[in-house]
Amino acid sequence: DIMSHPGIRIRDVEQSTCRPCGDDCDYCEHGVTISPICGVPECKR
Repeated sequence: DIMSHPGIRIRDVEQSTCRPCGDDCDYCEHGVTISPICGVPECKR
């Protein structure tokens, strides 16, 4: 049962919160990081 594996459930939640910065990466206030979950550049939070 997939719901009994919290790691998988958390990962699904994190994937849905991926925010690739795309053309706006140059304007990130705190710099840019590559998301380990999505593998896309995101603004550091």
